[in-house]
Amino acid sequence: PALPPAVVTVAAVEERAVTGDVRLVGTAAPWRRAVVASEVAGIVEALAVDEGDVVEHGQVLARLRRDILQRVLQRMEATLQADEAAYRLTVSRGRRNEALRDDRVISLQEFDDSRLTEEEAQHGVASDEAEVMRVRELVEKTTSRAPFGGTVVRKRTEVGEWVGEGGGIVEMVDPS
Repeated sequence: PALPPAVVTVAAVEERAVTGDVRLVGTAAPWRRAVVASEVAGIVEALAVDEGDVVEHGQVLARLRRDILQRVLQRMEATLQADEAAYRLTVSRGRRNEALRDDRVISLQEFDDSRLTEEEAQHGVASDEAEVMRVRELVEKTTSRAPFGGTVVRKRTEVGEWVGEGGGIVEMVDPS
C-alpha cells in the first residue's frame, strides 16, 4: 500500500546570529614564561613597564641607580691612564738602561731590575684594563631588558626598592 503524502510546514527564512555556550575543561599555558632578574644589586631608579604591557625583545624594563658605579668607572679610567703613563716611562728608562748596560755603565742587576719594573708596569696596565671592562659591564647590567617579546604579567619591584643580585624585576610571558 502507498503512503499518503507527508504534511510539510513552510516558514520564511530569517537571518540572525546563533549563540551558544560551549564549556570545555583545559589548561592554557604560554610558550615562554620568565622572571626577569637583575644581574647586579641596587636601587630601582626607573621601572619602564606596568602589568599588562606588551614589550618587544630587548626593550628596557627597568634601570637601577648607576651613579656610584659611574664614579668607580671614572676612578678606574684615571688609574689606567696614570699606569699607562708610568709604563711608557719605564719603557723609556729600559731603553736607556739597555744602552748603559751595553756600555757597561750600569750593572746587570740594575738592568734586570729595570726590566722587572717594566714588566710589573705592563701587568698593572693589563689589570687596570680588565677592571675598567668589568666596571663598564656592571654599569651596563644596571639596565634590565626583555629577553623576548611578550606581556608583563607581574611587577616584582617598584621604583625606590632595593633589588639584590638575581632579584626579580618583572614576570613576563610569551602568549603567542
